[in-house]
Amino acid sequence: MTTYLLSAAVLPLSDQDVLVRVRRVTAAEAVAILAAGFTSAVGHAGTATVLAGVLGLPVKMNRCAVHLAVGDQAIRLVLRDRLPEGMVLDAAALAALAFTLDHVVVIQSFAPGDGA
Repeated sequence: MTTYLLSAAVLPLSDQDVLVRVRRVTAAEAVAILAAGFTSAVGHAGTATVLAGVLGLPVKMNRCAVHLAVGDQAIRLVLRDRLPEGMVLDAAALAALAFTLDHVVVIQSFAPGDGA
């Protein structure tokens, strides 16, 4: 069971059919979830800086592949607007954008085609 910090709205799921719960959380709720430890999968320095400021936790930039499986959870940053293709923002520009935080939990796996 691993807890991740993600900087994308995309859910990087395993190759199985899974049941996932997603709910919006406050920064304080996110910090409580991350308090036991987490793996950062935040791929841009600016985003890591913004998340560190919002959460009050050290956030490393870490461009790694994540495949959520049953029992895994994540806090993910979701930008409210889509950026133009190829645009990378620095921390100041990113902090000015509206975003939310989601708590994602992979609850159950199914045989292919047997999902809920």
